[in-house]
Amino acid sequence: MMKALSMVLVLAAGTAQAEVALQVSFSDAARAKLTELGERVVVNAMYYGEPTEAGQPYADDGMGLVSLGDEVFTLWPRDQVVTLGGAMAGLPLDLVVEPGLNVNIYSARFAHEDNLLDCGLVDAPLREVEAAPQAIYCKLIGE
Repeated sequence: MMKALSMVLVLAAGTAQAEVALQVSFSDAARAKLTELGERVVVNAMYYGEPTEAGQPYADDGMGLVSLGDEVFTLWPRDQVVTLGGAMAGLPLDLVVEPGLNVNIYSARFAHEDNLLDCGLVDAPLREVEAAPQAIYCKLIGE
């Protein structure tokens, strides 16, 4: 009964509880260069969506979307799985028609002032990216 009640409360509050797995991998050249420099990598996950009527006041001027929040991780340049979802429980889903997720990965600029990486990205409805691990491959710019 308590579990059912907590599910009802979560749904009534318009929040999400899910996980998205990102399989982040690097070319040999990218891994070697970043390791040589002592540079790390930033994974920036942004949740967003088209506004509902309640979300209209929160829509940005540029694209008219509502920013729901983000999760940012700083990692060593090693192939790994990054699990997103810690921020999802607090997302105000009542402000958007359908939540989306945008993930960008770039060098942290601790050791080098410019981004050194050319990485794939994720930009899709949350329901699609929850279904299966998302592969993101990173290589050096110009590689």
